[in-house]
Amino acid sequence: MAVNALYTASPPNALDHLVLDVPRLYATHPPGTGSGRLVAQRHLRRMYRYAPLPLAQRAALWRFFRQTRVDLDWFYEFMPYWSQILGGRPFYLVDDFLFIKNWYRLRFQQAAVSEDSAASHLEAWQRPEVLYQLLHLVTREAVVDHLPVLTWLAKRARRPFTLLEFGCGTAPITRLSRTFFRPRPDQHYVISDLATLAMHYAAWRFGREPGITPHLLQPQDDFALRLEQRFDVIVCLTVFEHLNRPLETARAFYEHLRPGGWLIFDYIKGEGHGLDTAAGVQERPATLDYLQSHLKLLHGTINPATSLGLCVLQKPG
Repeated sequence: MAVNALYTASPPNALDHLVLDVPRLYATHPPGTGSGRLVAQRHLRRMYRYAPLPLAQRAALWRFFRQTRVDLDWFYEFMPYWSQILGGRPFYLVDDFLFIKNWYRLRFQQAAVSEDSAASHLEAWQRPEVLYQLLHLVTREAVVDHLPVLTWLAKRARRPFTLLEFGCGTAPITRLSRTFFRPRPDQHYVISDLATLAMHYAAWRFGREPGITPHLLQPQDDFALRLEQRFDVIVCLTVFEHLNRPLETARAFYEHLRPGGWLIFDYIKGEGHGLDTAAGVQERPATLDYLQSHLKLLHGTINPATSLGLCVLQKPG
């Protein structure tokens, strides 16, 4: 009998065929009740937060230690979630984890948004094969330091500020901020996304961290941003191309920014395939036009004809 390399007839297992019910996971372990903890070797944490050393040098050391596997905090941070919350078989070596991550990538190629509706959008991001997205984002945190974003945040790190990480996935910006800057009681972070597996992990691992609040975007609101507070910084990275309402989201960002606040974002120019949306393509010119007409460009280049790298816009004060 022929064997399909993507989907075998074998029943689900706890290693290479882990099938998860994401809505049930949220019902069993709701955001805000997570018991995870941020892992950090004490001597590395002191070095990463050593303010007299320039941030670029600290980030370079972080990247070097992660790529040479001296710093495996990301791996040890994820393992309890994988085994205790998801029910996966424990990994004892990083190489085993990376092998399984790439195996799930084969299945991920099948994922796509089938219709332009909130329910279809959420269902696409909750399919079992989207487990790859979580494994990919966890691995990506091991090598991507987002230094340009951190450089902007460093300008606010020593005074009170509020930050929204929108479409956060595993919330890497919030995690890195905790890595390089000492938390202050007058700083507040909100991490926000659909009810995806990546968002669930983010909410779980920040469960013991004060000053970090998870916020789920709801399908009944068409995933509109429904928050009372306003923010000094909104971070939205590799998100706009996936949105079902990018122009409305841009307007919501403007309303939720305080005067003088920053929007740090990018916008990939895709074709609306896979988990990218048709709206992300069709509304792209109008979205960029709105942002440019309402906010001042501080960093980057906005060209509707090409993918945007990191851009920083400021709301007039």
